[in-house]
Order: sequence, then C-alpha cells, then structure tokens
Amino acid sequence: MDDEALNEAQETLAALDALVTGGPETPHEEIAEAMRRLAGLRNRIIEKAREGKATPDCRDRANALMSLAYGAEFPLIGFHHHRIVQTRDSLRALVAECDAQVMKAKPT
Repeated sequence: MDDEALNEAQETLAALDALVTGGPETPHEEIAEAMRRLAGLRNRIIEKAREGKATPDCRDRANALMSLAYGAEFPLIGFHHHRIVQTRDSLRALVAECDAQVMKAKPT
C-alpha cells in the first residue's frame, strides 16, 4: 500500500475503533461514515489490484470486509457489535499483510 492508502486505512481503523467504543448507542450517521471510509479504502485496493500493485488476495479480502461490515450497518435486529470488532481486526491484518506483499513486489 502506498502512503495515501495507509493513511486512509488508519482513518478507517480509527472510525471502526470509535464504533467499537460507542457500541449500540452509536448514531447511525457515525456507522455510515465508517462504512463509507471502508468502501473508499476497498475501492482504492481494487484500483491498485488493477494496476498490479495489490494482489488479488488483498482485493478479495477487502471485498469480504465490506460485506461483513455491511451486515453490521444494516442488521435485521439490533447492532452487531461483534461484526464491527471482526471487521476492525480483520482490516488491521489486511493492511499489515497487503503492505508487506507490496513491499516484497517492489524492485530494489
């Protein structure tokens, strides 16, 4: 990931952290903003994959995170706190692993 994508990922993680802390009382607009950030990051990863700068695995995992988070934003019943936690933790792992893959692919 480039610096801009890493910054975007950190902002998305901060938004997800705020949702975890806020729990079920979090206003829907804050949840929606976190989802917009995640969607933007996912779109950036897709763009990088098309340019050959991110692996298909990173792209696929970013799409899976979006699906997981969407279920937390619009649950059938209640607020799915565990899905927000799972999304946040999985995004941290994705950022670390995809950044490492990009670093390996860069010519020295």
